[in-house]
Amino acid sequence: GMLWQSSALQSRRLLKKVNGKYWSLYGCYPSRAGYEAGNGGQGMAYSSDGVLWERLSNTIPVISGGSPDMPRWEDRVVYQPYLVEFNETMWNFYNAAGENQYNHTAEESGLANLAAKEFPGINFAKKQSQWSLNPASPIIHSGPPGSDDTAMASDPKVFWDELQKVWVMFYFGLGDGTQGHADIMIAFSKDLIHWEKDEEPLYHAGGHPSGIDAQHAHKISLIYDEHGIGYLYYTAVGPKGRGIALLTSKPKNSPSTLHV
Repeated sequence: GMLWQSSALQSRRLLKKVNGKYWSLYGCYPSRAGYEAGNGGQGMAYSSDGVLWERLSNTIPVISGGSPDMPRWEDRVVYQPYLVEFNETMWNFYNAAGENQYNHTAEESGLANLAAKEFPGINFAKKQSQWSLNPASPIIHSGPPGSDDTAMASDPKVFWDELQKVWVMFYFGLGDGTQGHADIMIAFSKDLIHWEKDEEPLYHAGGHPSGIDAQHAHKISLIYDEHGIGYLYYTAVGPKGRGIALLTSKPKNSPSTLHV
């Protein structure tokens, strides 16, 4: 969850300095027993050069996971954050595990906010975070039975589409409709709070001709080049394990579409 100079879809991903430092939210876990083991949480780090980073605090989390005081949708595990600055407000998008509206264990995506003037939002005197859980959360619910995100609606990444004048969220869905695979999904918003999901995945796992994403296609990172071509990197999981794969918005000299 780096703090970027711009959240525009096709802008360069340049780090922004606040008070002379670069900043990043990050996900953290209390156990080394396995991948993302434990109840999770979020921390804040800073850097003067973008290379060497230090924790803002070793003991005060931005958001804690696994608390019975949390809303039930996020009372088990809190996962990775994605940071957006807009309208003098910081927007911390993240996914968490808990119980969904259908009384099933699921991962859903939510939101925490902070006034930009209060950034980075750690009160050392009171030993507490100033970030507020947004009451609209979860802003991306896990879907009803039969949908593509009944189990997971996770890892939100949010950008402003200047051409369409709409906020765009990339996330991954896993559920009844994906037969146990994670697919890349997309949603749209005018205000960063109310989102409309496209029920059809943007990209289905198993689409790569080599089979490297036969199990999962998820956890994206997106950049555009000077020619307006989008490069969507994602974590691919298949028979040979886990790696990074790439989709492009268009091949050279061809109409825009997704290509592997």
